[in-house]
Amino acid sequence: MAQAPLYETKLGKAYCADSLEFMRGMREGHVDLVITSPPYALHLKKEYGNADQREYVKWFLPFAGPC
Repeated sequence: MAQAPLYETKLGKAYCADSLEFMRGMREGHVDLVITSPPYALHLKKEYGNADQREYVKWFLPFAGPC
């Protein structure tokens, strides 16, 4: 990985990055866990700009493949 982890322990590493860009640089089979926040379509609009419920699946598909 070209990017340094945000933090690291003997159990693993955490990165803070654009997830789609970051995953493109990873080797296949390199990930043991993917956490999404939130992992479902929200009913209300949030400050950070979540996708509308009707558009959620279309928005999430580019992430699902690499995960």
